[in-house]
Amino acid sequence: MKHLLSLFLLLPMLCVAQPDRTAASKLPSQDELATINDSILQEGLRLYTYEKLSWMASDLLAEHASVDLSSIRGSAAQLDGNSKLTHFYCRKDSVVFSCTLDLNDFSLSWDNTVRPMTEDDKDAVHFRSEMINRIIETYGDSIYTIQDGSINIDLIWLSTDKLRAYLLQGTTLNGVIPFGNDYYVDIDIDSNLIEFHRFHHSYIPIDIRQTGENTHAVEVIHSHTVDNPFFTPTDICNALLYARDLFEMKSVSVLSTAFDPPVIMTFNMEDMSITVNELDHH
Repeated sequence: MKHLLSLFLLLPMLCVAQPDRTAASKLPSQDELATINDSILQEGLRLYTYEKLSWMASDLLAEHASVDLSSIRGSAAQLDGNSKLTHFYCRKDSVVFSCTLDLNDFSLSWDNTVRPMTEDDKDAVHFRSEMINRIIETYGDSIYTIQDGSINIDLIWLSTDKLRAYLLQGTTLNGVIPFGNDYYVDIDIDSNLIEFHRFHHSYIPIDIRQTGENTHAVEVIHSHTVDNPFFTPTDICNALLYARDLFEMKSVSVLSTAFDPPVIMTFNMEDMSITVNELDHH
């Protein structure tokens, strides 16, 4: 994780508009590909950082909470001066557990001391709850419901005046890597919902459970079509959360038929890079 977060901090997150593709087209130049893939990679690494901290905070809460978990009424994530990311849980008027990742030295700490909520704490919890409710009310009919999992929502500032809510599919099934059923909603400085975007048009659960001994999945692949030609930030995030962190894979790939000839894009999770190779027609 230290190497991952080093990459996350060294490169700024670029917001590159993707072309509207309706048919297979020529592959962009190497420079264009590098710019697009760097943008996707950094956005995905940032999303992974928030999701991973949420996972760790949830595990630590279950193990070390000093209060009855049924009394918890809310949670939120706060980034303090770009150096400390904290995920905390609260009751009506008090913070009961917090987990903090220091982005300077990548150390993780937690605190189960019950303390009164500050105004910043209250604002963060209220804002998150309000945004989630508004997103569900506005776009709920366009979001799939998956029986064996839930949608995780992360609110991440892209700039000082633009917030992005990521809706990311999780799974409760062992041995399954969830891709797809993922979205983002952009929110402006005045808390207006300004854009809804669907990353994939279906849910793609990849089951890596094997029968017999001495079998181990080393890589998984799913396909993208013309409306989603590249890796998505949510692909990057779930690849790291599941394929790497849970199943010790070193790479995941996407077959993109958006280009002529089609290409295989591979996310190498050892050096955090994306490579692109054209498929040979012969």
